[in-house]
Amino acid sequence: MRSSQSGEESGTRAAPGRLRRLGEWCARHFVIVIVAWLVALAALQTLNRSFGGDYSDNFTLSGVQSQQDLEVLEKHDPAAGGRPTTGSAN
Repeated sequence: MRSSQSGEESGTRAAPGRLRRLGEWCARHFVIVIVAWLVALAALQTLNRSFGGDYSDNFTLSGVQSQQDLEVLEKHDPAAGGRPTTGSAN
């Protein structure tokens, strides 16, 4: 015995929703969809490089115990502090 979905019992079938139609279109035109995603990714990367800020992980939190511990560690053994001792981090 076959299970029926709602609406099929009376012989009428509900029209597919927008999301289903979009999914079916994407499945039929998958090359266009992949190219569109790659173009969008490239555009976002270009915008980020043009208008985005520089990446920086150089920050301190004064008075925090871990910051105090890092300062003690750098004072006694600069190579063990996790930061470069000479030159830049670039």
